[in-house]
Amino acid sequence: MKKITLLLFIFISIQINAQCWTKMAGGMDHVIAIKNDGTLWAWGGNNNGQLGNGTILTSNVPMQIGTDDDWQSVSAGGYQSAAIKTNGTLWTWGDNQYGQLGDATATDRMFPVQVGTSSDWKNVTVGSYNMSAIKIAGSLWSWGWNTLGELGDGTQTIRFEPVRIGNLNTWKTVEAGGSFVIGLKTDGTLWSWGDNLFGQLGTGGSSMRSSPAQIGSDNNWKTIATGTYHVLALKQDNSLWGWGSNYGGQVGNNSLNNRTTPIRIGTQNNWSVIMGTILSSLAIKSDGTLWSWGDSGYILGNGADGNVLIPTRVGTESNWSNLYGGDPAFGIKTDNTMWAWGFGQSGQMGNGIRANSNVPIIIQNCNALSTNDQSITNQLTVSPNPANEFLNIAIPGNPNIDQLTIYDILGKKVIERNQTASQIDISALHSGMYILQLSSNGKTFQSKFMKK
Repeated sequence: MKKITLLLFIFISIQINAQCWTKMAGGMDHVIAIKNDGTLWAWGGNNNGQLGNGTILTSNVPMQIGTDDDWQSVSAGGYQSAAIKTNGTLWTWGDNQYGQLGDATATDRMFPVQVGTSSDWKNVTVGSYNMSAIKIAGSLWSWGWNTLGELGDGTQTIRFEPVRIGNLNTWKTVEAGGSFVIGLKTDGTLWSWGDNLFGQLGTGGSSMRSSPAQIGSDNNWKTIATGTYHVLALKQDNSLWGWGSNYGGQVGNNSLNNRTTPIRIGTQNNWSVIMGTILSSLAIKSDGTLWSWGDSGYILGNGADGNVLIPTRVGTESNWSNLYGGDPAFGIKTDNTMWAWGFGQSGQMGNGIRANSNVPIIIQNCNALSTNDQSITNQLTVSPNPANEFLNIAIPGNPNIDQLTIYDILGKKVIERNQTASQIDISALHSGMYILQLSSNGKTFQSKFMKK
């Protein structure tokens, strides 16, 4: 009885959060995310209150932050977090020893606090100990640690409140790395400032810059992503470029030499999603395939040792749609399942387990049955329940079953059948709770069952 109770507890803890995440961001050891209902959640390390739930307790499952359901975007870095609401207000929490929360103090915050009174924030990015943000009109603002010029205000002065950078309203988006920032303007030009020890500013050389400097002269940049000390970028033609630290091969140009200016990665023009991590890079192509390169750590997701110096395909599937986080990395597939790989010792995978994984493992199924969703359960009957060797399936009207899938309590797919009959052999399954999902005549049916 104790075993069944434990399984039920784990099942409820995970499945109650099995809804689609619309936005996610990863810090040093924590993750912030927004659900499709606009609520805000967090999990992972919490020594500085970066989970925003009023405690400093680590959590290996998602915990809701407050009760508001009007969150729009999130960012995380170091041991602090930031989010923007649909009304344009900006909120921050976590580590604040260098004023990186922008609330005019150096006090850590365990709950979100509003930054000023402005309600026209559009985009925020979080670095190691600094933040930068763009307002709707296109102005650029920064605050926090600044000894390496990462605020871009022309000084090395720590700022405890947002200060405007220049007087132009032409900024489109910004992305912070470890102690540097990359900015994209509305005219397609790329700019950078801050630490440049490894050439991550892309302007040539290794001298830091305390004011935005243009990267080359091209004006056809479209998307930017930062690792801790390197940068990835896409141009309008969907070509992929990289520069900065290349200690593990994360630039992707088949070498281990740092790059101080952008270099094209391969010759293909079919890249769609990019993401940088500590010493590695990830990307999705327009055909839905997942690729990684860089340091041989867990974040490559290839299950192997050894650095990878050029983009190399991860697995054989071609249904990847988006990437989030950093370490660990989170990937979303077109079937609404969420996968994670990388470091998880602080519970930052959010699956109830504190463990690393060097291959993608399924974390949540966005289509999985919620514990309070009885309407779906009532449309599908399974018996016996609990079951031992065989599970009988009944759907109202007895339609043909096109596909059958069974997931375990962690969302891992354990059985998948096409054109299956109304009875399924489950004798090979371990004891525990499972989710049965059926597709029939264009409809999806789900139910829970216990294997003895």
